[in-house]
Amino acid sequence: MYSAVSKEDDFYVGSVPERRKARAAIASCVTALSLFFLHCLFVPNTDQIEVIYGDFNEKGGSVMMMMMAVTFANILYRLSLLFEEIFHLDSRHKKSFRIMIQFVFSVNEYTDKILMFNFVLFFLLLIFNQDVCSSLWVKHRNSCFGIVIVLPVIFHFRQKNNVELDQIREYNKLFYGCTLARWYYYGYLRIILRPDVGLTLQERIKLYEDHHRVTVPVKKLILLLPESCFIHNNLEQHGDDNVQCAQELPPLERDMAGTHKRNYKNTVYQIITDKNTSVRCCVEGVTTLLSLRDMCEASNCGPSPVKYTEELINFYHELSQLLQADPGCANSYELIIYRDIVDGQPVALSSVIRRKIDECLVRERRSA
Repeated sequence: MYSAVSKEDDFYVGSVPERRKARAAIASCVTALSLFFLHCLFVPNTDQIEVIYGDFNEKGGSVMMMMMAVTFANILYRLSLLFEEIFHLDSRHKKSFRIMIQFVFSVNEYTDKILMFNFVLFFLLLIFNQDVCSSLWVKHRNSCFGIVIVLPVIFHFRQKNNVELDQIREYNKLFYGCTLARWYYYGYLRIILRPDVGLTLQERIKLYEDHHRVTVPVKKLILLLPESCFIHNNLEQHGDDNVQCAQELPPLERDMAGTHKRNYKNTVYQIITDKNTSVRCCVEGVTTLLSLRDMCEASNCGPSPVKYTEELINFYHELSQLLQADPGCANSYELIIYRDIVDGQPVALSSVIRRKIDECLVRERRSA
């Protein structure tokens, strides 16, 4: 018979990591000072030694030596980071030196590969032509020492500007919009669009049609992504009388994270057209955009309000990619990214939704 284990050692995950301190920067400064004094004490002046290049290209050799210096500076910088990470071996790296070293010496996709290629090229040159390497070292050693001494310290204390930070966020998908899109997809959309237990969205819409004896022409979940990131709690309160609530789909029940029979509900709205005809559709706003707006408006938290549109576009692209990569979500959703305020006036929500419905119907007729 299974019995629960209550020993602390069996479930304890380790100490909570403390914040990193300035140990790496201190180690880098100490290393730079040590190299400076060693250079002053043991490296003779360049003028006292004859430099012989032979037929070697002087400019190419200079570039190679400078890149070698940058390579060693990068290694010293990583070693100083390693000095800091040693103090976090237990809490951050599971007491594994291998994990810690892999973490510190993770390879940059472009820069580190170029430096390593130059390192291999210089090593081959050292094997086949030592005289040229000696001449290069004699001519450029003072400059190389300067790079090796100064560059690691600069790496530690230089603050990245906004363009570089945005490039890092974009490459690693660290924008608020990308993060919230992943949370919205994995925490909500994937559950209701392709549930592993319970009815699919199309099946719930079909039950709704049979129960109310109506037709929902577009059997998809229409998701609203307004530019302002603001969505009313009830779309009837949007200020557009042509949007009316038409009850809810049968709820999806699913046990989730300890909650028994958690309900996932979706509302059907009736959109009235200019010809006094109406069409029903399952439509809702993306709730995480409200969280994004709150983060933007909160002090010292999240992006500034002027970045609403940028984060919304990041959210849209990331969510589109996630949904398109999931075959189980195909033909079960529509995204509407739109301006909800034009020239200071709110846009009629019924027009936005009706246009998307017409597009879907035209697309279905063409594919039929």
